[in-house]
Amino acid sequence: ATNRGEKTTAGSKILENFESPYNATVVERIIQNGGIVVGKTSLDEFGMGSTTSHCGLMEPTVNPWTELQPQGRETDNFLSSGGSSGGSAVAVASYCSYGALGSDTGGSVRQPAAWNGIVGLKPSYGTLSRFGLIAYGSSLDCPGIFTRNIADASLLLDHLSGPDLNDNCTLHRPKQNTFDHIGRIVKENQTKFSTSSRKLRIGLPKEYWVNEMSSEISDCWRNVASIMSDAGAEIVECSLPHTQFALPVYLIIANAEASSNLARYDGVRYGRFNSRGNITHFRQDIELKMLPISTNLFKILARRPWGKKYRGESLWEPLYVVPMNLSFCDPN
Repeated sequence: ATNRGEKTTAGSKILENFESPYNATVVERIIQNGGIVVGKTSLDEFGMGSTTSHCGLMEPTVNPWTELQPQGRETDNFLSSGGSSGGSAVAVASYCSYGALGSDTGGSVRQPAAWNGIVGLKPSYGTLSRFGLIAYGSSLDCPGIFTRNIADASLLLDHLSGPDLNDNCTLHRPKQNTFDHIGRIVKENQTKFSTSSRKLRIGLPKEYWVNEMSSEISDCWRNVASIMSDAGAEIVECSLPHTQFALPVYLIIANAEASSNLARYDGVRYGRFNSRGNITHFRQDIELKMLPISTNLFKILARRPWGKKYRGESLWEPLYVVPMNLSFCDPN
């Protein structure tokens, strides 16, 4: 998120010297409520990663739970901090800050929070303003919160949420104490199920029991399910059959939106001639152009020779008429 007068690089050399002229809404609300912004943290470049090791400006971020070997800091023993907002997670886990902000498009707050043993919250879309967030996938991006416990996450959420005229996607709903609201829901459910023969049913999706899961994680999952069962809940196996499509669909949407959003930093302006001076000079030096229309003449029923190469070039190209379409455009 942008912070007025401070460098906001998104982990990229492209923005190495960029200083924002304004605060992101979430940053502004921290300041308005008496919070202190202590600094910036590392991330994968433009939020596109899950290990905080793909940053153009700094070294990979190390998980603070890494057990350092007596002989020194051997990089092979480093644990990943997760990502893309791994720096924020590490700042909170290592007690460098009370809380931290990150952006969550496909897990970039929740995953590093889990890997660093803290709380990571991706609020419902529109709860927190995206104004000042460097866009990755606009329909998926959400500012997120890192804290060391749920009460702190609730407190930060209450102070940062609310409508914002700079982001038309923010939700317009009454302010409420999130922690108290959750408590009321829990109490209502306790009353509901204590007066009914039906138990609270908790589903464990069978698609999530994957072969790659470590025994430590699976044992922990089963242990929590057992605790919930002992507390009176009914644990059942359920199915989320569309899980297999989630990642491919996410990658299509996120990559398409990222290609559009990040194009603003590539220096290219489609539909306009940046090399206008070169074209003007060429026209002043050359009055007419003489060149063939194509490089070959094919039989009428010949198979179109896609992919075939002759001296490293496609037999079907180049078609000289294509670039010449541009020569009749007005560069002004």
